[in-house]
Amino acid sequence: MVLPAQAASLTVNSTGDTADLNPGDGSCGTGLPNTCTLRAAIQEANASAGGDDIAIAVSGATTVGINGSYPAITGPVTIVGPAAKFTVDGNGSASLFRITGQGTYSFSNLVIKNAAGPAGGPGGGGIYFAPTGASTLSLTDVDIQDNKESLPM
Repeated sequence: MVLPAQAASLTVNSTGDTADLNPGDGSCGTGLPNTCTLRAAIQEANASAGGDDIAIAVSGATTVGINGSYPAITGPVTIVGPAAKFTVDGNGSASLFRITGQGTYSFSNLVIKNAAGPAGGPGGGGIYFAPTGASTLSLTDVDIQDNKESLPM
């Protein structure tokens, strides 16, 4: 029997959007040397047990444009951007943070913008909070800008 990896502490150091090559191995490995993207960190956090910490250590006010929606966040996580804020841009077509697990979720020092909910809905573009049980979402110093919600057809 394979057990999920323990809670992860991951450091994002890239504005790229490359996926994790092996979610659950305890490493945010994109195949590029010493490179951890936010997408890879979310994948690795989803594969681990317990509450995970994702620290974004990209200097300055930086933007990452994503190539398609991030995977749903399925377990407790804290995502902390740098003091200058880290901008996640959905480029008008991607859903960014979809929270579907149970637990405590915390985001800080981020700008979440230009996201669209999934076609046919439901779902918010920037943050879609639909936990499976008792949960909390905390936003500290987070700007949410120009996002669109999709409604069921």
